[in-house]
Amino acid sequence: MLRQPWVPAAILAIGTIVGLVWANVSGHSYHEFWEQDFALQLGFFEIDLSLHGWVNDALMVLFFLRAGVEIKRELVRGELRSPRAAALPALAALGGMLGPILIYLAIATDPADRGGWAIPVATDAAFALGVLALAGPRVPVHAKLFLLTLAVADDVGGILIIATVFTSQLSIGMLGAAVGCVVVIFGMRLARFDHPLAYVPICALMWYFTLKSGVHATIAGVVAGVLVPGAPMRGVDVIDRVDRGFRPIVIFIVFPLFAVANTGIALDLAGVQSSVQSDVFWGVTLGLVLGKTLGITLATLLALRLGIGELPAGIKMHHIPSIGMLGGIGFTVSIFISDLAFDSGPQLGAAKLAILVASMAASVGGLLLLRRTASAHTPLEERPRPA
Repeated sequence: MLRQPWVPAAILAIGTIVGLVWANVSGHSYHEFWEQDFALQLGFFEIDLSLHGWVNDALMVLFFLRAGVEIKRELVRGELRSPRAAALPALAALGGMLGPILIYLAIATDPADRGGWAIPVATDAAFALGVLALAGPRVPVHAKLFLLTLAVADDVGGILIIATVFTSQLSIGMLGAAVGCVVVIFGMRLARFDHPLAYVPICALMWYFTLKSGVHATIAGVVAGVLVPGAPMRGVDVIDRVDRGFRPIVIFIVFPLFAVANTGIALDLAGVQSSVQSDVFWGVTLGLVLGKTLGITLATLLALRLGIGELPAGIKMHHIPSIGMLGGIGFTVSIFISDLAFDSGPQLGAAKLAILVASMAASVGGLLLLRRTASAHTPLEERPRPA
């Protein structure tokens, strides 16, 4: 069941519904609950975060760890291991990032709103692949691989933005300590420590030092994931072992808690009208739906015209706009970035509402376009006959 691509999307959808219902039935209790402070002290180490902070700065590290593992898998076994094969999805992902940014900045001209330019950059791979699975068997098998590779390349760009743009009050000492943890991990690998649990304490320290350094703490998860050995150790496929170990935790704990904690948007008429009238709302909505579709499609077309890379077997250019539209399902990472871009206020509410609207529109639009494209290019003799 965990391998079914629709499961993470369903869990995220359920968590979103719970968050929306809770915030609109009892908004005071919703915000009061997630804003509670929870301090933890272990010897010299002290962490004081709100419950919302624990979800976004601690639990989400596991999500980004899996993202790092997925990046490592693609680098050593997937399309990204070959520069020629990686060129096309990488350029498509770059176009899928630049398109939304340009559209957002063209719409959000107010300096107070421009800080949200990175929100529509991200693609939620779990949600997008879940929607793709609903398109049925007519969709080429390699469409999933192309979308996954594109999403992984997109993740790299999103992670770089989080690591560089959303860094404040950098502490060189704490950052140096985090880098020291990376050195220790390399030493442990040279010493042939092959059990993942042996790395938990040092990875926890790396997360703590990253949190205190001013670099966003989730970057520690990405680094830990990328440092997972690509080759088997003593006959153990470490990438697969780490992925299988964290998959149920991310799907059944991290995803629902993140969705509930971050989608509590008040849907009263006045609030919705205010959001819909804001540049942030339209910048994010059109950035995700239109910017992603155009950016990915045009970048892919340009790369092919220049002879850079080639489409996977079974994928034709007419499949790319629908895949690009599915790339507009930002959801998890877009919501995550919106909390970094806007601390609070009307911009944050407008951005989150836009992410929900855009992700839904991209899901439905991408699915319908994909099915229509598949039907239009399926020979008559291969089309299912009506009963």
